[in-house]
Amino acid sequence: MLSRLLDLIAPRFCCMCGRRLDLQEDIICTGCFIVVPLSGYLDDLVENPMAQMFWGRINQFERAFALMRYEPMSSSINTIMQLKYYHRPDVGEALGQLMGKRLMETDFFDDIDALIPVPLAHSRERERGYNQSMMIARGLQLACHKPIWNNVVVRPVATVSQTKKDRVERADNMAGAFRVRHGDWLNGRHVVIVDDVVTTGATVCGVASVLQQAADVRISVVSLAFAGEK
Repeated sequence: MLSRLLDLIAPRFCCMCGRRLDLQEDIICTGCFIVVPLSGYLDDLVENPMAQMFWGRINQFERAFALMRYEPMSSSINTIMQLKYYHRPDVGEALGQLMGKRLMETDFFDDIDALIPVPLAHSRERERGYNQSMMIARGLQLACHKPIWNNVVVRPVATVSQTKKDRVERADNMAGAFRVRHGDWLNGRHVVIVDDVVTTGATVCGVASVLQQAADVRISVVSLAFAGEK
């Protein structure tokens, strides 16, 4: 009864199509979820296309998962837009929890010590009001109950947008973008880097490079979407 009353007072809407959600729906309506281009990576967490992108680029890389494929003409991209540009942190948390529940059906989190969201520069986080990767990590945490270490890696200065850069330009843009703190926490740990969209992998590799200043760190990666290089 209370949920029906709350839904009447503050109706919720699908972040993909804008239709009013039913009580049993969350963030994405049933009709839209049917057409979400899910990655299918649950069946292979080690050799899927996103995981292969990090082979030879991240030392002691373990596994990777993306909830969906980033397809520019797909309405599912609205979820990313809502999260990053339309002040919908709840979208990140809800999709993170959905992703976490799916991963809990596998052994992905069995030996994981912590979740590490890709940090934003303080200026950009103040402008946006939140870090979208942190919201995804919070959703994951609700499902897997692993700690979030959001103060281990910092981003002192905002970098320019990566959107129109190729792999080399993105790597150059990320060079020196991150700093590690409390590195002793990382010794011998297995951590998950959490990002919103992985394209060339430059941002994730930038974070991984500073994490691996500690000894014997193993790294896995989770993102809402995998775009890959076109």
